[in-house]
Amino acid sequence: MKIALKCKSVLISKALEFYLKEYLTEEDKAEIIVADHHLEGVENLFLISKDKDANLSVPFTKEMLLDALEEFDYKNRQKSKEEIQMQKIVEEISQKQKKKIDKIIKSYSNG
Repeated sequence: MKIALKCKSVLISKALEFYLKEYLTEEDKAEIIVADHHLEGVENLFLISKDKDANLSVPFTKEMLLDALEEFDYKNRQKSKEEIQMQKIVEEISQKQKKKIDKIIKSYSNG
């Protein structure tokens, strides 16, 4: 896991830096962005807050954090695999339909 932090709370930020030091990277290289507030346009946002839609609630332990991050990462990887499979299926269907359309057009132009 490659993780970047975007926290407003200094306390949460320092705790995360300590707990996640071996996973931390720059934001543009991160697979997961961990934040203590909502961020617009961030696809893989792992939210830590008291909000009901948070991935992890405060207070938390290192074990709770790592477990929640591993689960989040696993779900994201599964979602990515499903998206790739769906893209392949859509591409196959599109190619088949294109061939059918080309065949129909050729039959009308030759006839």
